[in-house]
Amino acid sequence: MGIVWLLAAQVAAVASSGPMPIVVGNAPICPQLAKQLPIEPPGKTQKAWRLDTRSGLKGWFSGSAITFGTQPADPNDVKSWQRANDMCVLSAKGGECRLEGPVQFIVRFDDKDLGWQFDKGARAVFRVQGTVLECEELEAVAGNGASVDVR
Repeated sequence: MGIVWLLAAQVAAVASSGPMPIVVGNAPICPQLAKQLPIEPPGKTQKAWRLDTRSGLKGWFSGSAITFGTQPADPNDVKSWQRANDMCVLSAKGGECRLEGPVQFIVRFDDKDLGWQFDKGARAVFRVQGTVLECEELEAVAGNGASVDVR
């Protein structure tokens, strides 16, 4: 049975019943996700943290769908909702979220709900294509507006 990936660009259901997010500040995003998801750090020739679900989910994931998406760190701000909704897009083979804090990132599968809250400066791309899940760090923006390479 193949795994069906669903992208929840607007996570209204998650927003109302989502998990209490783990607040991680502006730390690099991918290592924080790896504490809860079985993704592996990049190899010498790779930029992205990676998981091929054909081999990496035995005993961890038994269902056929994963939803993921964003919601604003401040749910009372309309502009924050729009910004969070614009971070995720669908493609023919999956989807991706270009995460940039402040934002909450939610992953839901089986009976598990995982959530993280990233502050301003944290940046990464979370993508799913076919059976491959990837997380790639982008340059973080320091509090003074300077870029910091986190790769």
